[in-house]
Amino acid sequence: MSTSATAIIDPNNWIINNAGSITQDNSLALSEINENKELVVYPNPTNGTFTIQNVPSNTQVNVLDMFGKIVKSLEFEPNTYIDLSQLKKGNYLLQILLPDNQKRLKIIQL
Repeated sequence: MSTSATAIIDPNNWIINNAGSITQDNSLALSEINENKELVVYPNPTNGTFTIQNVPSNTQVNVLDMFGKIVKSLEFEPNTYIDLSQLKKGNYLLQILLPDNQKRLKIIQL
């Protein structure tokens, strides 16, 4: 004897199962995705100063050269700018130490 189950899913997140009951499942709703805003570095490439969007207050930011050496370290505050004008032109990595993880983003100094 074989058993099979089917579920029909519609765009409004309502699930209808074989038993005939209807439940709403918001586990894939867009509101959850939007809560995890991505970090944005701009302008990139930069002529010296740039900022990072969606970073909490008092976030440690390290600027690394392509060899992994920290060339600048600071505590970043939202709506402020980081100045790289004293560094040589080239590619750098931003190491952003968030409360629950860390991110690495590339920045280009012109």
